[in-house]
Amino acid sequence: MTVFLIKKGIIKTLRKAFDNLPVYAERVEQGFSRPSFFVFLKTAGGKRELGQRRRKSAEFDIQYFPAAGEKQNEDMYAMGDELLELFEEVETDSGVLRPAEAMYEIEDDVLHVSFSVCWFTRKEKPAAALVSKIDTEVLNGR
Repeated sequence: MTVFLIKKGIIKTLRKAFDNLPVYAERVEQGFSRPSFFVFLKTAGGKRELGQRRRKSAEFDIQYFPAAGEKQNEDMYAMGDELLELFEEVETDSGVLRPAEAMYEIEDDVLHVSFSVCWFTRKEKPAAALVSKIDTEVLNGR
């Protein structure tokens, strides 16, 4: 499981649920169309756990740019609730993740839906070198 695969899973989920809306993954171009989504990685990190285990985490921000109009705020509240439900699980090519916490806020006429996911990996130990031949020396019978 990698952060890139998780982001791909988020984008795939958005495109499947909202096939008529553009989903931007890298950067929002000047003059982009509205309504649309932008998927942004906020932070990613890892922590060593017991033995060879590693705990990885990533926090994502899905930004929704609504169409301009009278019902813009109403649209953002409805979309926020819908996205929280949609991302109760994040399906990736490597498995399903369940965000521990998800929330949304509206800032500068943009809906921000944030959630973080955690998963474990195992760092493989390098294979031990095999001893092919042991030479011994006996000194005067001692």
